[in-house]
Amino acid sequence: MTKLDDDRAAYRLVGGVLIKQTVGEILPKVIENRNNLTTTVQNLRTALTEKQKEAAEWKKRYGIKTQQEVEMEARARTAQQQARANSGKPSGTAGGGVLA
Repeated sequence: MTKLDDDRAAYRLVGGVLIKQTVGEILPKVIENRNNLTTTVQNLRTALTEKQKEAAEWKKRYGIKTQQEVEMEARARTAQQQARANSGKPSGTAGGGVLA
């Protein structure tokens, strides 16, 4: 829009109402809204990071685990037990039976 003539007609939706103004009138408002949105997104990202840190501290302090974390630990334990059980067997025997 910056390359357009300032006297050119432009439309802007404000509160559900379409308003006809010139590019020169609308452009500063649009730029200000964009800057406000950028600032708001940055503030929300900062707040999210802080809340994630707080949640991690709570989880660590009180031993809280999500269902996904519990399932991952159970899979890891099962894999370790299977590895230990398989490490005691000789590697050459598949079924342990005698073929005649």
